[in-house]
Amino acid sequence: MKPLSTLLALLVAACGAPQATPISNQGAAAGSAMMAAPSIPTPSMRPQGGPDDRDGDGLRDTVDQCPDAPEDFDGFMDEDGCPDPDNDRDGIVDVDDRCPVIPEDKDGHEDEDGCPEGNTADRDGDGILDNSDKCPDDPEDFDRFEDADGCPDPDNDQDGILDVDDLCPGDPEDKDGFQDEDGCPDPDNDKDRISDMNDKCPNEPDTYNGRQDTDGCPDR
Repeated sequence: MKPLSTLLALLVAACGAPQATPISNQGAAAGSAMMAAPSIPTPSMRPQGGPDDRDGDGLRDTVDQCPDAPEDFDGFMDEDGCPDPDNDRDGIVDVDDRCPVIPEDKDGHEDEDGCPEGNTADRDGDGILDNSDKCPDDPEDFDRFEDADGCPDPDNDQDGILDVDDLCPGDPEDKDGFQDEDGCPDPDNDKDRISDMNDKCPNEPDTYNGRQDTDGCPDR
């Protein structure tokens, strides 16, 4: 039988001795290398569990407040070792909560999204308190037209053309069959300086030739 020392030497030769990995050379004269420091776990790199970490979340049972429930590592109280499915405790789980760290205000307005809608006395969050807001569930559009009432006004001049498409949102279209789609009234369609109400030919400009120039019609 070979001596134990011989067997150990053969085993080391077969498997290879552990080698340290140098990360920088600190000078040829010194001839020594620094060993690489161990990596520090981050929320995106969860350390593996061990015999002292029953739930395998990387936190030892001695410091883990929930040793049998793994931490969810969502950036919210990750150091306690307990998962937090509802961070803001508003009754809406984080996976369905648009504002997972800000509790819903439960004011009867869009309570299912998990986000508060402003002041509890201002359901639509437009800055006008509900007791003064004629439309407490529809935010004011603040377009400088009746902004104090709290109601949005998508068609300020109520001519049937929405303000976003209306070139004259504060002046109603006159609906006279002339450029009615632009939202602007046209009191003198043919621009002959004779108003349509006095113009016998509102869509044909007068020629101003000294002959019947007040009727608004060209003289052929």
